[in-house]
Amino acid sequence: FDTEITEHACSATFTYSGQPFKHRVTARNAGGQIAKNYAGPLAKVGTYADGNGATGAFSPATLPAASFVLGVADLSATPQLRFSYGNKLTSPSTLQLRVTDEDGASSAAGSEGTTPLRSGRLLISNAHGSELLALTMPIQTQYWAGSAWATNALDSCTNIASSLVFVKNPAGLPSPSGGAISAGKGALVFAVPNLRGSVDVCANLDVDVNHPMTACRPGGGGSLPTWLQGSWDADGVYNDNPAARATFGIFEQKSPIIYRRERY
Repeated sequence: FDTEITEHACSATFTYSGQPFKHRVTARNAGGQIAKNYAGPLAKVGTYADGNGATGAFSPATLPAASFVLGVADLSATPQLRFSYGNKLTSPSTLQLRVTDEDGASSAAGSEGTTPLRSGRLLISNAHGSELLALTMPIQTQYWAGSAWATNALDSCTNIASSLVFVKNPAGLPSPSGGAISAGKGALVFAVPNLRGSVDVCANLDVDVNHPMTACRPGGGGSLPTWLQGSWDADGVYNDNPAARATFGIFEQKSPIIYRRERY
């Protein structure tokens, strides 16, 4: 077999652990030509693996024999395959897509597609300011760099606008706009509210049964970036949706400044 990762999942540069990507698998004969008869009853179920040996799992774990048409399993139209690290705190690696069928034919003897792989999370930060001014709430995508979480400057693909959930106190406070990430950073922008209070903001990425915001528990569904959940309750399990609070009507504390004049 030859395998190809036909498109990196994020920003045409890398793929997050747990993020689906596009791929293609081609069966070849001993002469290197496409084995067009590798289809129907002659095709076999293939098993996915990382040729570089990263600890984790593919979903789905196998490539159905029925995927092959005239020797090619072309799954490049939509992202369908994902690889998730067994441990979220795994340093960046390069995924090397390997397929081995039931008869032992393998892409290890052919060419194998690769994609840089990163473990990620989404951070939303608290913000506060005057009720007479617009307010910006920072958001950021991060990756595990080996010893700490760092801004993922390669990420210009994530957009959380469709997953945002708000709880307002009092009613009448604005909801934010924005949610797109560029070079790992973005912002949620609140219009001038002209009243005091707070807005709790959550990115409902996936199911989070213990989230303090009940509206952020059931999961976002669809194609939301579930791979960006974090361990915000510090239990070491990365199944928490990120949240923060925007507060209007309070100001940053300023340290007192003492001026002193001396004559010499």
